[in-house]
Amino acid sequence: MHPATVPDPARLSGSRQWPGERQPTRWDVHDANESPAVTFLDRFRAALLHSEGAEEDSFLDLESVIDSSESLSTSVRSYTYPMVLLSDVPTTPSEDQLARLQDVFYATFKQHIYMKSIDLVGSPSEMLPPYLQYAVACVGSMTSPNVDNVFTTPNGTIQTDAAANLFMAGANLWSVMLEVDNRETRLLEAVVAAILLVTYGVLSSDRTVWRKSSGLFCNVVTVRVL
Repeated sequence: MHPATVPDPARLSGSRQWPGERQPTRWDVHDANESPAVTFLDRFRAALLHSEGAEEDSFLDLESVIDSSESLSTSVRSYTYPMVLLSDVPTTPSEDQLARLQDVFYATFKQHIYMKSIDLVGSPSEMLPPYLQYAVACVGSMTSPNVDNVFTTPNGTIQTDAAANLFMAGANLWSVMLEVDNRETRLLEAVVAAILLVTYGVLSSDRTVWRKSSGLFCNVVTVRVL
């Protein structure tokens, strides 16, 4: 008589790390935006088809599951948050015009006590994070002549409000970079950029800009607390 077969005990994961203790990496957002494999989705749908109570569901049939899986594998998958924010970034001025607007900011605010204390004035533009470059140019455009706020997009469209475009681009880029790499929250440049963008936002009459700047300000308060 053969001995009874004893099933293998369930194996627990070898990880003993609490989620809160996990150290984030630069690939977290990339991995989170990866769509599940089609085979995984097939198994999930098949499990639904054979689950209790699904026998009489006319909306669940195997052929539709197969068809949807095939269309999913060939369709273009869109980005999810936070990368989707970059798909809605407006056109910004050229690098030369961006540099001119930054120079206007430095010329206007170089004597300000806070600007002097953080040594922002005089720093090479290419050494600043991209979101701070947009923030500086955004505030600079508020005090620059109207001609500096007009620029032409690559498709020939004339934009008359560079500040609004720079604000949206800077705010979206700020959110994405801080979501992708939490180390950005420890940088003084991140806080300065957010405050500059909020300064433009609270002075704007555009409700969309005002709401976005309010959210940005709440994020800065959270960063300060952390």
